[in-house]
Amino acid sequence: MALFEKLFRAKIQELRTMFLATGGLDHNGEKGSFRETFVKELIQLFLPIQFGVGSGVIIDLWGRQSPQVDLLIYDRRTMPPILETDGRGIYPFDSVLRVLEVKSSLDDRGLKQFSELLWRLSPKNPHGLKMSQVGNLENGKMFYPLCCLFGFGSKLKTLPERCRADKNISISSNMVFVDGVGLFNPSFPAFMTFEDYDFGVSMFIGWLLETIVETANSRAEYNPQPWLLTIGNLGETSR
Repeated sequence: MALFEKLFRAKIQELRTMFLATGGLDHNGEKGSFRETFVKELIQLFLPIQFGVGSGVIIDLWGRQSPQVDLLIYDRRTMPPILETDGRGIYPFDSVLRVLEVKSSLDDRGLKQFSELLWRLSPKNPHGLKMSQVGNLENGKMFYPLCCLFGFGSKLKTLPERCRADKNISISSNMVFVDGVGLFNPSFPAFMTFEDYDFGVSMFIGWLLETIVETANSRAEYNPQPWLLTIGNLGETSR
């Protein structure tokens, strides 16, 4: 076994061990925070320095907000966080490249919340969050954030069917992964299961980050002027 594989498997094993070790905590908020940290550390192993990882609320130029998100990856070169303390903060939509929800045990409520988050961040939603500038792709388009869900377990016996039946989850390239169960990606015809659970985690992280540079390059370059012009109602107040 190559050294990198040994180190990566050891990190995943550490993640699972700490998940089990925190199971006895009575405070669900603290328990969730610890488990988000485990996943965050795994992602950071592969992130270039220009990308940051945080958690909190995403806002756009017109005041629209996302629900509280567990983890997000943002481009430090596009727009810095508006407010950030100890990795938690408020992040401008323009810089957010990936959004990741973390669930201890995925259930009906968790899957519904993920679906609602997808719709809130979808470019097809007329009332959803919008970018403040045109993008670098044809006709000024750009790639919106890829949203994924990571579960340490699941209470749903028909997870693939539930994902395909949800109009927001099934029509996008976003992913649902449950450790020890499998991975749902609408781009593939079948729900992927893994005999080697470590390989399943590596597939999820790989797909999560594979096109992140492409997403970043589709966005406009750093320009704080649209945001600054909103001060004193100098800019547009609605869109």
